[in-house]
Amino acid sequence: MIDVGGSYDAASPSGSFEDDDVELADILCQANLISEQAKKDPPRSRASTPRTSADVLTSAAAKPSTPRDSKPSTPSSSKAPTPCNSKPPTPSASAASLNGRAKENIQTISRAKNRVHTKVAHIAATKQQRIPKKAPPAPVAAGAVDETIHALSRPKTAAARRAFASDEDARQCRFQPKKTRAQLAAMKNPACGYDFVNHFDEDEAADDFIARMEAAESNRQKRLQVTRGEEEYSLRQNKKLCPRCGMTQSYAEFRDKKKRCTFCGVLFALPKAWGDVGHDFLERMESSVAEKNKRQAKIRDEVVAQETTANRVPKSATQRYYEKALLVKSHARRADTPPAFDL
Repeated sequence: MIDVGGSYDAASPSGSFEDDDVELADILCQANLISEQAKKDPPRSRASTPRTSADVLTSAAAKPSTPRDSKPSTPSSSKAPTPCNSKPPTPSASAASLNGRAKENIQTISRAKNRVHTKVAHIAATKQQRIPKKAPPAPVAAGAVDETIHALSRPKTAAARRAFASDEDARQCRFQPKKTRAQLAAMKNPACGYDFVNHFDEDEAADDFIARMEAAESNRQKRLQVTRGEEEYSLRQNKKLCPRCGMTQSYAEFRDKKKRCTFCGVLFALPKAWGDVGHDFLERMESSVAEKNKRQAKIRDEVVAQETTANRVPKSATQRYYEKALLVKSHARRADTPPAFDL
């Protein structure tokens, strides 16, 4: 077990732990510089073994530390000082030997962990360099994109197989020859018989259009009224029939108030008049009322019997015997008693 408490007690109050932290930070900065340099340099051949950051850290930790009064040593004389190595590293090995600290403590354990992390980072950076990079896409001109979009959004053209868009156009689109002044004058002349041709007059054409629209609307209203009337008449239950042929009165005959059959000439009559069904109907009503009264009386008797016999204790044999004896005695006394008067 690591003697952590003894190492802290043996440490001098001169700030050796802070010096070790500074040294550890300097080592980490060196490892970062090595990894950045490895990213910039091309990959070496397999024959030459690359120097890992763990070896660098081991060599840096194994170097003898200088006393505090000596000048600080820089990582590289050719490189400019970085923010991490701007503070001079303080020796830790000599202070540890003088103070008599243990060989293993929290500082050495954390340093070993940092070495492992640095080695893993170096291995990951090396593998990232070995991965082949994809070639960048070819540059596209600015106007080429717009032209491509317009070409794709242009509607697809198809060859027209028909001369006209619809059958209505095919029927109505006809060749109209040019008319001369003489022909137009002949069309206006009533003696020529071309009065029905009035396409040249806009006022008359407008009047004809209004008249056609009014006629079409009136015809539509008539058809709608007839349709509604037929639907309402079909739902009626009191349609008249011909007594001879049995044909039902149609909606047109009902609308025109025709009272006789078209084929027989007999008056239409209702299929069932009151004189035919009145007597039977009244008899059915009377019989239904009588049956209803019987059912109500039966239900009433059942309810009364149930209410009178509910929660009633049955009589025993002894009780029935004494009741019978009392009844016999009462009858005997009535026979012995003489009547008050004779009839």
